[in-house]
Amino acid sequence: MIDERDHVSYPDAVEAEDGRILVVYDRDRYGQREILLASLTEADILAGRATDPRSRLQQVINRATG
Repeated sequence: MIDERDHVSYPDAVEAEDGRILVVYDRDRYGQREILLASLTEADILAGRATDPRSRLQQVINRATG
């Protein structure tokens, strides 16, 4: 699990050329209205946590307003 908070959905993932896994997802569409990015490795997934110093979880890339 890359984000244990409530109201999270994981709609899209891709493997980058360098092998990193990029996941774009949203959280709380009617409350926080955040779009987030997780960047991690297969080793992170197998370990169940971010082990690579370059890995990032729960990075807000957009927050809807209005």
